[in-house]
Amino acid sequence: MKKLSKLFLLVFLFASSLMADNSGLQSFVERFYVSILDRQGEATGVKYWVDELSSGTKSGADIARGFIHSQEFANRNTTDEEYVNILYKAFFNRKADAGGYQHWMDKLSSGASRDEVLDGFLKSTEFANLSNDYCINAVTPGKIENCTPKSDTTTNTTDTTNTTTTTSTVDANNILPF
Repeated sequence: MKKLSKLFLLVFLFASSLMADNSGLQSFVERFYVSILDRQGEATGVKYWVDELSSGTKSGADIARGFIHSQEFANRNTTDEEYVNILYKAFFNRKADAGGYQHWMDKLSSGASRDEVLDGFLKSTEFANLSNDYCINAVTPGKIENCTPKSDTTTNTTDTTNTTTTTSTVDANNILPF
């Protein structure tokens, strides 16, 4: 009986450590649902993106592109102003500063594509630091081993500046790439 109890404890601790290892990945994915798609993630979608990160198939930037390039985000039909504000919130976890905001708006009005602006955010030190907070490599696929996600990496979901609330039924296939 004592051996069975020890075995159960070891299995429990191992399972708990696996769940803890993915807590940063799950938080990273869930923040994109909120900050980019303006909704909570459904279990199937969150699991898909977490699996992509934990298996080493995708980087933080790959996941970010998946959300930004999704049909669901395209259906939001954002203005350039909204787009830049969403990028700041999603990839820097903050509101845009005046100088940075103007820089990206000038780029867009000068003919830069949204993908070029997105790349500027995803290749930044600030996005790399945010990804590291969640134990994720920003550019190279895979998670950071032996890393504990910071507990203060939450998304402010109460910011209502220029926000329109919409209620809709969402099919997971709209944002999953399969």
